[in-house]
Amino acid sequence: FASSVYLVTEALLIAGNENQKQEYLPRLADGGLIGGFAMAEGVGVPTPETIATTFKDGKVNGTKKPILDGDVADFVIVVAKTDDAANGSLSLALVDLNGEGIRRKKVDTVDPTRSHAEITFDNASGQLLGGEGEGWPLTEKVLDRAAIYVAFEQVGGAQASLDMAVDYVQNRFAF
Repeated sequence: FASSVYLVTEALLIAGNENQKQEYLPRLADGGLIGGFAMAEGVGVPTPETIATTFKDGKVNGTKKPILDGDVADFVIVVAKTDDAANGSLSLALVDLNGEGIRRKKVDTVDPTRSHAEITFDNASGQLLGGEGEGWPLTEKVLDRAAIYVAFEQVGGAQASLDMAVDYVQNRFAF
């Protein structure tokens, strides 16, 4: 749910064209598709300078890890370089994980409650999401919106815990 709604749905709402929205949003909403957001490329905080994955001529090349729900996702949105400059401009590419040039490997993380994967793209077909070179500002918007969803999730969990504790205290009988 988090990968599909917090990240992918928001990316499509922010940057998707009408065809992409019509194709993906209804199926994400009804659970028919699982999406992933492929930004990190290993240990450390991803920045425009650390992104090595490329997206040129409709093809994605590189490795992303960890990707939340990447082991079960039907497609991912990939943050990738779109030119040869040392810290080249970044774009977002939408990649169907059932296509050719995709290798997935499940990876363990410190959170055993959520699955993650490493995905290697070898000339995998992708389509531009948003404008070319707009990848990093779009990614920042997606992450800002996802932070709000995570906060809502935490508030809901805290409220449920408080409700259970109050209920227990009010109904507890000693001996």
